[in-house]
Amino acid sequence: MFDVLRKFPQAGALRLLGAGPLGTFLELAAGWGWSEAYAGQLKLPLRPPESSGPAWALNAREPVIHYHGPGESPYAVPEPVREAGVQVSMHLPMLAGDRATGVLVVEYLARREVSEDQVRIANLVAGVAAVAVERALAHQRNRELFQRVPVGLYRSTPDGRLLDVNDAMVRMLGYPDRDALLAVHATRLYANPEDRARWQDLMDREGVVAGFEVQWRRRDGTLIWVREASRVVRDAAGRPAYYEGSAEDITVRKRVEADLQYLASHDPLTGAYNRHRFQEELHRLVARARRTGESGALLFIDLDNFKEVNDRLGHKAGDDLLRAVVRDMRARLRETDLLARLGGDEFGVAVAPVNAEQAMAVARRILDAVREQVVLIGGRPVRLTASCGVALFPDHGLTVDEVLAAADLSMYVAKGQGGDRAVLYERNPAWRERFHTPLEWSTRLQSALAEDRLVAFAQPILDLRRNRVVHCEFLVRMEEGGAIISPAAFLPLAERLRLIQKIDAWICREALRFAARHKVGVHINLSPRTLEDEETVREIVAALDAQQEAAARLVVEITETAAVADVAQTLRCLEVLRSRGCKLALDDFGVGFSSLYYLRHMPVDYLKIDASFIRDLVADPQDRHIVRAIADMARGLGKATIAEGVEDEATLQAVRALGVDYAQGHHIGRPVPAGQLLQGPLLPEA
Repeated sequence: MFDVLRKFPQAGALRLLGAGPLGTFLELAAGWGWSEAYAGQLKLPLRPPESSGPAWALNAREPVIHYHGPGESPYAVPEPVREAGVQVSMHLPMLAGDRATGVLVVEYLARREVSEDQVRIANLVAGVAAVAVERALAHQRNRELFQRVPVGLYRSTPDGRLLDVNDAMVRMLGYPDRDALLAVHATRLYANPEDRARWQDLMDREGVVAGFEVQWRRRDGTLIWVREASRVVRDAAGRPAYYEGSAEDITVRKRVEADLQYLASHDPLTGAYNRHRFQEELHRLVARARRTGESGALLFIDLDNFKEVNDRLGHKAGDDLLRAVVRDMRARLRETDLLARLGGDEFGVAVAPVNAEQAMAVARRILDAVREQVVLIGGRPVRLTASCGVALFPDHGLTVDEVLAAADLSMYVAKGQGGDRAVLYERNPAWRERFHTPLEWSTRLQSALAEDRLVAFAQPILDLRRNRVVHCEFLVRMEEGGAIISPAAFLPLAERLRLIQKIDAWICREALRFAARHKVGVHINLSPRTLEDEETVREIVAALDAQQEAAARLVVEITETAAVADVAQTLRCLEVLRSRGCKLALDDFGVGFSSLYYLRHMPVDYLKIDASFIRDLVADPQDRHIVRAIADMARGLGKATIAEGVEDEATLQAVRALGVDYAQGHHIGRPVPAGQLLQGPLLPEA
């Protein structure tokens, strides 16, 4: 193009200025003569039009000829043009349809007249150049997009030869440069050849692949997950010419999904199955036993003296002990046997096929595993023991509930006989008369609910900034025969008997009434079973909707146990509760492996720092570092902290100094009937 213009009009210099992507400036893309040295450096604004000759011509959309010299000019002349000694300039707008792509400038260093024919020919050349420039710019923009997009992009032949890849794909697969990756056959990228065959089959049948999740192999041999989208590009005859597609690295997402799936079925502390998954597997085994007559066994194991270890040595020592128990139990089981942690210190084992003698042999091995755990308490060695109840299916029950009840009762008999033993279930009426069985507790709890004999106790929570009690935690008790029964005696059984949902719904209604009447914040605990039960959740939501002002004062506390029972369902339930105005607290924060994960993914407002970090806070610098770190992290995330287990003034001052927001414990106030809490320094929330 420059050759044609240079020969015909005897030009002394040429400039090709391309319009910027936003249409706000012109940039010198190419030059001949004096302007060649300024390529890529000279930029001229397009507004106002009088800022330069090229801007004037492009706004006018017609050729403009300017004779430099004395006299006024309708537009400014750039300094480099003056310095070059240009005498005559011909500005030719480059128009591709309605789109202005730039300006072609023909310049003469000696004064001369420009004929109409020269203008017409030059304008024709500019029109051809406009189309060429438009295509070149489009190609350049596409190439820049191809290279800069953060997702891997490629083109390949139908036989698998890579034609082009972008920088993101080179980085994703760990190759040193583009050429190194282009030398690799596309089929070798797939970790599993069967996946490439599936991809090829989809391309052959559909001509497009979307959302294809597959593992690729990096240059160093490591595997990554990618999400691939591809299409076939055909030639004029309709034959596949090449494939083009994208590949997004989804390895992190896949890892999170796997972690969530694991947490949904496993106990995060010990790695054993959780109650939910164990019952699913037990349903399968019991159903098979009914169908085939092949006997299996359920072992229900409860540690005899674990509470003493936990109370005396703290949660960390207790957690270490539970992990060791599970490790040694698993070592004495077959790979096909099922092991689960059902609660704090309760475990379940399902084995099949076995007869009674074989089941009792398994129980003895399990008890041996527990006895191997020895800890020092008060300077003396204490050997851990367990009570084990054994029930056979289908002999002792045709349903999971029947088998669980039989194993549970057998475990209570073993514990009643002194513990450290296994007992096989018998249909013995004397057992139910002597031992507090789950069935008996079910009757007592049902009666307490029906006769309104549950009692709400409240424990104050101190605001350390205002030094006043503005919140309290509601705790359930049961009244029977004039005596108040501790929750430790009935809540674990209520959980097992699926009565906890009714108790949680009751405590929620009581808390809302209290919050509405006294304008204070009230914390309540919800069980994992409640969060999983859609009917109970609907009942709680109805209560919140009925008292919207009080709902904003309600704080629902959940533990990691609740969170991992069913992660997806828990998140849905928490979002529903938050949508009704409730606040959320993560209880026992810091003792589980997943605390930080749930802090990131769950919409909590408060972190309740577990008492195991508070109990020895004054004497233990490690605990102080942990508590300060939790408080600082929570503050940075816009969440408040509550220290549990504050038992004396020194500990209270320590948590205040470490930046904790609230404190709870016997030093602040013991749980009392909710009505009596009003006799203390309770300050309504602002």
